[in-house]
Amino acid sequence: MTARTRRDRVAFAAEQALTIVSRNTLHFAGWYPDDTTVDNNLLLPRPRPVWTNPEGSNVGWTTGFLPGVYWLAWELSGEDRYKQAALATVSSFAD
Repeated sequence: MTARTRRDRVAFAAEQALTIVSRNTLHFAGWYPDDTTVDNNLLLPRPRPVWTNPEGSNVGWTTGFLPGVYWLAWELSGEDRYKQAALATVSSFAD
């Protein structure tokens, strides 16, 4: 594989990743995804009878992944919408 081909593949992969992050940014605005997937799709957390937290709350150790993905998307693309999505999650980590 040539360096150009490698760069093209990396650029294509980055473009695909940003497309997914963009879609998820809209889908999960104000929510955190569950820590599992179904058919490779992120879902809102399922209600669990033992939990007292509202559905989609910032609970558990995996919720930090979502803002991390937003920050990485911002670094990769420079698009302010990803930075704003990441900043919107900050207050939910204060408690």
